[in-house]
Amino acid sequence: MRTVMLAVASLGLSVTACSSYDTSPTYTDTTPVASVSVTLPSPAIMPGQTEHGVAVARDANGSPLSRAINWQSSNPQSASVNDSGMVAAVAPGAALIIASSEGVTGQASLTVLTPPPIPVATVLVALNPSSLVVGQTGRATATLLDPTGNSLSGRVVTWQTSNASVASVSANGDVSAVAAGSSIISATSEGQSGSASLAVTTPAPIPVATVSVSPSGSSILIGASAQLTAVTRDANGNVLSGRVVTWSSANASIAAVSSSGLVTGVAAGTAAITASSEGRTGIASVTVNAPAPVPVASVAVTPATSSIQAGATVQLSAVTRDVNGNVLTGRTVSWSSGSTGIATVSGSGLVTGVAAGTATITATSEGRSGTASITVTAPAPVPVASVTVSPATSSVIVGATAQLSAVTRDASGNVLTGRVVSWRTGNSALATVSGAGLVTGVAAGTTTITATSETISGTASVTVSPPPVITAPEPAPGDVTLVQNSFNNSTIAEILGQYANRGDIQLVPGRSGSAVRFTYSSSSYDNLLEMIIPQSTDTYFRFFYRLSVGADPTCGGRGDSGMKWFMAWRPDPAPRYTMGVGNLDGGPATALPNAGNEFTTHDNSSTQMPNPFLSNINKSLRFSTTNDGAWHEYTLHIVTGNGGYEQIWVDGVLVLDNSAYGYDHSAVGISLIQFPGTLVTWFAGCDFTIDVDDLVVWHK
Repeated sequence: MRTVMLAVASLGLSVTACSSYDTSPTYTDTTPVASVSVTLPSPAIMPGQTEHGVAVARDANGSPLSRAINWQSSNPQSASVNDSGMVAAVAPGAALIIASSEGVTGQASLTVLTPPPIPVATVLVALNPSSLVVGQTGRATATLLDPTGNSLSGRVVTWQTSNASVASVSANGDVSAVAAGSSIISATSEGQSGSASLAVTTPAPIPVATVSVSPSGSSILIGASAQLTAVTRDANGNVLSGRVVTWSSANASIAAVSSSGLVTGVAAGTAAITASSEGRTGIASVTVNAPAPVPVASVAVTPATSSIQAGATVQLSAVTRDVNGNVLTGRTVSWSSGSTGIATVSGSGLVTGVAAGTATITATSEGRSGTASITVTAPAPVPVASVTVSPATSSVIVGATAQLSAVTRDASGNVLTGRVVSWRTGNSALATVSGAGLVTGVAAGTTTITATSETISGTASVTVSPPPVITAPEPAPGDVTLVQNSFNNSTIAEILGQYANRGDIQLVPGRSGSAVRFTYSSSSYDNLLEMIIPQSTDTYFRFFYRLSVGADPTCGGRGDSGMKWFMAWRPDPAPRYTMGVGNLDGGPATALPNAGNEFTTHDNSSTQMPNPFLSNINKSLRFSTTNDGAWHEYTLHIVTGNGGYEQIWVDGVLVLDNSAYGYDHSAVGISLIQFPGTLVTWFAGCDFTIDVDDLVVWHK
């Protein structure tokens, strides 16, 4: 083979001869591409349409060149192009159709248009259900079709009814049956309409379930009438109107009844009147009485005047007469006394003298009355023969009281009332006694208390014991005092300025100096001083309190939860320890069961059960036994952490001890306290006060 190459610089051609037999030369154009032009038959087409793009490569002089062309689209989601330049519209949008040759590109813009919506040709309406009962609802649906029968969606549909008094239709096709009849329900979309016919029927009448007759019982005289009424109801108790009711009498010889329920008395007796409707009945009882007897016109009492001693009796009698003075027998007579403190009278007219004076005795029959005057004279008083004092022996501690009572008797041992009794003590240095027999212990020892009436005396022995030794913990040398306040300030503002507080708080005289008073009433029953203390895990709290006489946070048992008496808080987490006063029973059986009003404890953070809400070991000292207007000492000991517990002393007596429980407290110590407390529920008429003095908080 032989190869010949001819290079023509000016034309950029090379000539090659191949083989000794084929003398035809092959020319290769090496002129570089300078630009590429792209043209499209149409710059805008619809989705699904195609068109052929034309690309021409040109040299620097604008002359076309025969070169290979590569095609691509900038947005294939809107328009695609194949290797031959065939462009296909995919979805509305814009794309650049790009042709490139030897690194040189050209492009043409193409817009894929949004096709116009297919018009609605047919509207089909369906009702579900196709018929309704008055009060029911249904649903109308519209199906939209194009000219070829394909379903269309997303079109606006409007609804209307041909007869709104029979059926209504909402904007979303909800149909409501209004009254019996028929109506055409229509749907319209893009000028095309469809409809369906709706039949509305009246509901079947609700059957009668009960018939009630009123009044259920009545009384009439012979010849008189009474109107009865019957009410029919369905099974749910709803009244049914317009139902047919028939009336009948079980004994028409006593009482007859008309078709409208009018009952007429025929003869004395009782008859049942029945009302019937749709197989159901109701009954009323009618009593027919004979005409009233001749009325009483006057009552005469004999004797008209009497005189008796206190304790004696006299029999009175009453005679009833008609307007003509005729005596009427068998009439009921009631007796009364105008002054029962002087004389009483029995139902038969027997008068008993009670005390000296004059009383009017009245006999009444059928609204008419007669009277008699009774004079009661006092007998000579029976002299006191003995005086008994009880209890015959008693014990009190210094400062405490004991109530004695005296009973006077005559020579026969009968109790005499209303006698004057005077009291005296054998040794006022040991015990005093009031005019009412209330003994107050002054000093340790034994003395005699004497009650005297009409020169006759009785005695009782009273032993006065020294006050108990206070055994509650007290701050000792080496202990760390965390908070101490005796509240000896000049004004309440000085105290309230130191602590967060709420409620009605006043400054009053205290044990020594001043004290803080908290008044519990309908407008203030959440009364607290809030003190921040150094955090401690083994803490003692001691203060003195004074309750107003008779104070009761449970208000006579109306609110068993009582009050939150003392609350101690941890900083984080926040659960509190609540010391309460409630009316709930608890504690061991030996500790005065069912006492109530105890100072108790409830740990809000413990999860171990049982949680000892009430575990009092002694119930003799409680809120209700210290509401005497005197000062009392309250001491609380709280240990936090696992094995934690509480102890409470009142006036030095250990009344609660949870140390055996060892339940699972948080180890975080106490850092805030609130006292004296807040009532859980307020009840009207339960106002009282709590005074607080001499607070100290410490740890060992």
